[in-house]
Amino acid sequence: MVPLPVGAAHGAAALVAIVLLVRHDLDFPGNHYVNSATVLFILTACGGLLLFGFRAARQKLPLLVIVLHAGFGLFALGLLCLGMTRG
Repeated sequence: MVPLPVGAAHGAAALVAIVLLVRHDLDFPGNHYVNSATVLFILTACGGLLLFGFRAARQKLPLLVIVLHAGFGLFALGLLCLGMTRG
């Protein structure tokens, strides 16, 4: 299991990235792939926050939330790459 400070750093970096994506979306609202990726990254962050809460409470992490967190993150990353290449 990843140490709690590493998970917190991962979440902080994700939060900064989401803020930058939202700013990008406000400047270029027509890129639907990137806009969709931003929404999915926000949902992914909610799942990560839930996992962090379980972790901080020293409870067992639900496997479904772990899988969804990873899956949403990878899918959002794919959409972001597609949106950046197709513009």
